[in-house]
Amino acid sequence: MQFFIIVLLICFIVFLYALYILAKDDFVINRKNISIENIFNTAFLTAISALFFARFFYVLIYPKPVFFTVLGFFLFPYFPGLSLIGAALGGLVFFIPYLKNKNIPIGKAIDLFALGFLSALPVGYLGLIVLTGNSLRSMFLFIIYVLTLIVSAKLIFPLSLRGKLRDGLFGVAFISFLSLFNLLASFLNKKPYTIFSVENIVFLVILIVSLVFIIYQEFLDKPSR
Repeated sequence: MQFFIIVLLICFIVFLYALYILAKDDFVINRKNISIENIFNTAFLTAISALFFARFFYVLIYPKPVFFTVLGFFLFPYFPGLSLIGAALGGLVFFIPYLKNKNIPIGKAIDLFALGFLSALPVGYLGLIVLTGNSLRSMFLFIIYVLTLIVSAKLIFPLSLRGKLRDGLFGVAFISFLSLFNLLASFLNKKPYTIFSVENIVFLVILIVSLVFIIYQEFLDKPSR
């Protein structure tokens, strides 16, 4: 239990550090006079929402009697089970209304938080490998997220900073990558029927919607800019 909590805390620290590095010199953030304190407050509150929905989605997808008790639901270290897609969607449920209320640019914030989250994912999967053994699926996701982080930090995200991509598109692209990689990882599972699980169907829907959004924003909507 304690090692699982430690992995989550390390991931959150990595996320906050990456967010700090990205936000402190960002032109839009500085122009809007948005303090690092406001960014971190958003990060902490979003993390709480993401953690709750990660558990909520997991309980819905993999229901067990123990999960429907108060202790069984909230003591996830003793009764493990968190949904990554639930964390991403649950974070957005709180994240976007909160940004509107605080007058923080939504597109820019989504991009910064997406790269920060991406920075923490390899650390999380490395911790999972250490705790549960060298599973093929975890190793695949660890490697693919390391490569995605390098490509994103060196090539894709700088395009957003230079205005080559609309604010928010990097974050949407990250969600599509997240969905695609987890779908591919399902084929490495020893139980083939899990490919058609509820979680994978949600991943597929999100992948299609995000790709349609990216194509519309970058190609079909250009004449209206």
